[in-house]
Amino acid sequence: MFNHYLAFNSIKYNGGGDWGQEGQPIFLLNQEEGYFFNGLLVGEKLDSLLILNEMFYEVQKMSVETDLQFQNEFEYDTDFYFSESVGIVRIVIHDTTNGMRTWNLTRRHLEQ
Repeated sequence: MFNHYLAFNSIKYNGGGDWGQEGQPIFLLNQEEGYFFNGLLVGEKLDSLLILNEMFYEVQKMSVETDLQFQNEFEYDTDFYFSESVGIVRIVIHDTTNGMRTWNLTRRHLEQ
């Protein structure tokens, strides 16, 4: 069982604790490309990313490096692509045993 925990300008996988200190960060808000914290590297910001005939804009890449995690939540290096006002639109898992795996957002429903 897992959860995604939003606190203090970050999203953590399996987060929690009294002050949100637990979990592996998968997103950090307002950090420059190349910033590194607890196994998470802030990657490039893409103007757009086409996924299954849908264009996502202002996409931020975040990469978890498994060997550098404080709390081991991921078995393989993993890239997360976040689109503004949508969330995670792509996950790329660098599985060294079975090959790279990619998960793409296939549908979403937004209400105003």
